Amino acid sequence: SAFVAVLSYSRMLYLEFTLSQCQEDFIRCHINAFRYFNGICRKVLYDNLKLVVLSRVGSDVRFNPRFLEFSGVYGFEPVLCNVARGNEKGKVENGIRYIRESFLAGRTISNWAGLQREARQWLDGVANVREHRTTREQPVARWEREKAQLQALPCREYDASILRTGRSTHQALVSFDGNVYTVPPAWA
Repeated sequence: SAFVAVLSYSRMLYLEFTLSQCQEDFIRCHINAFRYFNGICRKVLYDNLKLVVLSRVGSDVRFNPRFLEFSGVYGFEPVLCNVARGNEKGKVENGIRYIRESFLAGRTISNWAGLQREARQWLDGVANVREHRTTREQPVARWEREKAQLQALPCREYDASILRTGRSTHQALVSFDGNVYTVPPAWA
């Protein structure tokens, strides 16, 4: 899976590949994006995905409590797109198309460990230094003007650790995310 974030003014792009779409990885990708942008937006626009919103009936929204806690710690307001309004998230959709055409086109992913490193090199050496077709400026040049508007990163990072309750077998094994691990003797 790929996590993509785009700053609205500069069109500065962030890309991160993950092996899951769990809540904790989603939050971790946000933290990494905020670090990459060296700041936090005051508002972040989202589609109506379950990792952000549990239910929505008209204007009545029930946010995912863990994500709401995270947004509170980082001081940004999650804003939801209207239902069935794909045009409201065009910057990210265009970013995804650009990633497919520029970074992923013709690429065979054989080395998972190096993929994120290659993506970061592509962001820094191609995507964010190109002339953006809408703004007619480099995203990195516009970001220089935008970063003063971003909020500072928090002193303490949000704990996005994966927490799952589990029970070990009589052989001191525990299953997690499709893998089986041994339990330390003190915890067996």
